[in-house]
Amino acid sequence: MVHERIRCIMVDIITGDSKLLSLLDTYLSFDVSNAIPASEVIAKLAQGIKKPELIVPVLGSQGMGKSTLINAILGANILPNDADETTCVPVEIRYGTREKAVVYFQSGESSEIELSCDSLREFVDNNENDGNEKCVSHIALETSNELLKNGLVIVDLPGVGSLTQNNHETTMRYIRQLCTAIFVIPTVPTIRRSEEIFIRGAWSSFSSAIFVQNRWDGETDEEVNDSVEFNSKVLRNIAKNAHTTFSGKICVVNAYKAILGRIHNNVTECEESNLPELISELENLGENRIQTEKENFKNKVAAYIDTAQAVVMQFINESKMSEEQLKVERIKIREEFEAATKEIQILVDDLTECVHSEKDRADIFAGELARMAAENLRADIRKLIDSGVVDGEQLTEAFSDYQEKYLLDAIEQHYDFMSQLTYELGKKLEVLSEKIQVERASSFEAQKFENGQAFKFEKGLAVGMDIAGVLGGIGAFSAVEGTIASFTMLGSLAGPAGMAAGFLAGVGVSMVVGLIAHKTKHAITAKRGSQAKRAIEPLVKEYEDKIYTTISSNTNSVFDEMIDVLHTYMDDRRTYYESVMCSKEQTADDEYKCKYDVSELNEHYTYLESKKEALR
Repeated sequence: MVHERIRCIMVDIITGDSKLLSLLDTYLSFDVSNAIPASEVIAKLAQGIKKPELIVPVLGSQGMGKSTLINAILGANILPNDADETTCVPVEIRYGTREKAVVYFQSGESSEIELSCDSLREFVDNNENDGNEKCVSHIALETSNELLKNGLVIVDLPGVGSLTQNNHETTMRYIRQLCTAIFVIPTVPTIRRSEEIFIRGAWSSFSSAIFVQNRWDGETDEEVNDSVEFNSKVLRNIAKNAHTTFSGKICVVNAYKAILGRIHNNVTECEESNLPELISELENLGENRIQTEKENFKNKVAAYIDTAQAVVMQFINESKMSEEQLKVERIKIREEFEAATKEIQILVDDLTECVHSEKDRADIFAGELARMAAENLRADIRKLIDSGVVDGEQLTEAFSDYQEKYLLDAIEQHYDFMSQLTYELGKKLEVLSEKIQVERASSFEAQKFENGQAFKFEKGLAVGMDIAGVLGGIGAFSAVEGTIASFTMLGSLAGPAGMAAGFLAGVGVSMVVGLIAHKTKHAITAKRGSQAKRAIEPLVKEYEDKIYTTISSNTNSVFDEMIDVLHTYMDDRRTYYESVMCSKEQTADDEYKCKYDVSELNEHYTYLESKKEALR
């Protein structure tokens, strides 16, 4: 609560300073890239600061007990957890003074329902809502649990490896947008290969992660300790390959015992389940979030002040010039910006050409991976048929197992390929970033433009803002001797450039393995010898095509977004040049050679500087 009061005081001081907000609105109005008044942006930021939400998805394979664990955390049996495939849509649980549940549909409509397992089951249970045929976007629950009061929002997501492609796509959408997560991992068996690939793909998209090993009744202490040791080794190896950090901590929780202890108010049973340790971790996340939000707010306001000061200083310098000198200065500034734009365009063209080239190379590699997987699948299943297994459940299960094995091989190889590729692109981005930094440091006009870009593309083209590991995304940006490079541009590349492997780990396993494996059950039962070989051939071809399509389409979207970001940046530079700089030169008398009050400008600059100091 002390942190919250400090946070609110700082925000109230800024939002209540009418002079500061007026100065920012006035001076930033001269910059066309700041179309929205600064005071409006700051007010929206302040609203988010005072009521921050830390959305924490719970990730893991289907059947890991995610819903049971969430019920235990909440101390109430709210989420259905007794079906073969329960959660098929996201369920968000946040704080509210009135207990309620609202179903949001993809059409934009919503409907409030009773907050109970039976009511929720109609929408979240795949048996009741097959493949999300009811077109639910998500469900929002509100409960008065104290843990959620500071803005923590827990999200129950479809499990990795669940039955439908839509489930995986939903899960990956949350992963791409969030900064922290709970991974639920098994005790017996330990982390499996498909889970390992998913964790590797998703982990480094989060700034922090909590690993919870769900302990089931009947598992001995020895089994649990051995599993923790093994899973820790796996996670350390994943962290190394994904260029992230593993704290070495796995929180072992008996979710079933925990929910019983909470519901029956049995303190001993709750303590034995080790749930308090997990709740403590979640409370720490909330505290860290408060500090992060505070720093983000301060940095954004300081950036606005920097831009306003740049405009004030420009006015002060122009006030000392004659009309002719001012025109000459404007021409000089315009020519410098134009020259810098041409230099940057050369770098962007080179980078764009490189991205196109890598896109082609990635597409060829996707085809090679798909062909290799299909050839291995064909060879193994033919050997099995030659051994006398020509139909029935054994052949069907083997066919499904082989598909998964070679699909996971393809995903791992593609992940490594993308890691190296994005590292190479990262070095080129570093050159472009340094060029923009140099220009920004030497030119008020460039500083105003780049700051405007940062505000305009806060989650996109964040030029001028320090972004560590531009190509980091979901673990794809590699580092030199453990040091991750930092860049100052193209924030939208942080996710997309590294996302392919993590996205494939989700969509690939369910779409390629799930759909084809299910179809196989109907296609190769009751076939004999050569007939069985002929029967599987179209399935192997379909398997190859779907691996290629999955890898190719998703990596293409990554490269296309990178290209779009680069093109957008250059389009904005040209627009700024044509609509702002040239017009300023033409209207210098009216717009710039006005009746400057230099003493007032100096007072404004000093006032802005004092506010910037107060933020530090």
